[in-house]
Amino acid sequence: MTLFLRTHGPDECSGPFCVIHNPSDHPLNDAPLHWRADKGVMERICPHGIGHDDPDDIAHRARVGRESSGVHGCDGCCWKEENE
Repeated sequence: MTLFLRTHGPDECSGPFCVIHNPSDHPLNDAPLHWRADKGVMERICPHGIGHDDPDDIAHRARVGRESSGVHGCDGCCWKEENE
């Protein structure tokens, strides 16, 4: 079963980077997206199957006054450089 997430249009992004329309240059910006309804956050799923809060979603939540801690079960993929 495929579910679709309704989101905003490209002209309604809250800042210069957007998890959907214009991802910033971070280590997981090409990783698959996963909506976490229980946390209300967008994650990137690393090659090891770990969900990492997307940094552009964290920034968006901070801009609109929502929780933006970014705490997640981390294996380091969201901060390691590809050559490490």
